Amino acid sequence: MSRTYRRLTAARVAKLAQQRTPGMYPDGDGLYLAISKAGLQAGASGS
Repeated sequence: MSRTYRRLTAARVAKLAQQRTPGMYPDGDGLYLAISKAGLQAGASGS
């Protein structure tokens, strides 16, 4: 059984989108939420 670690919640995504804090935010299993200065972008795979 795999462990869930630091998953992004809907509330966390909304807060990051509102703050427009640029960066790559991991959701686990190589999936990242990419945020630019312009706002949310499509999810990115770490592989």
